[in-house]
Amino acid sequence: MVMVLDASVVVKLFVDEPLSEAAKTIVERYPLLFAPDLIRIEVSSAITRKARNRAIPADMAYEKLREWKRFLDENNLQLIAAEELLEDAEKLSIELRHPLKDCLYLATAKLHRLPLVTADKPFIDALKGRFPKVRHLSEFG
Repeated sequence: MVMVLDASVVVKLFVDEPLSEAAKTIVERYPLLFAPDLIRIEVSSAITRKARNRAIPADMAYEKLREWKRFLDENNLQLIAAEELLEDAEKLSIELRHPLKDCLYLATAKLHRLPLVTADKPFIDALKGRFPKVRHLSEFG
């Protein structure tokens, strides 16, 4: 099975957080994963934010960033160009009254007719059952 993962899930592969084990289970269990190319920036941003906020030491942040880059090179995360998704994501953002960046992940799932996994409860709440293929990471833990 193939899935779309958002940054809230992928970050948990590199920074120990609640549901990190569930995120690792998905990566081990599913051989091919999709995400918009925005995920490159979002995961790096989350890691650097943890260092800025002193949640992790700077040297650990640099190591986690290196791990993230290796993951991109070595794993089966298929990145989809945001330009391909933008028009649909804009419509979704307006209809759902939700941030565009999150809607890029939803547009990826719609385009490829795949489930989307997120750890972002407000995102799931915004969908209000309109997209049954969107699942919360806790379902895998």
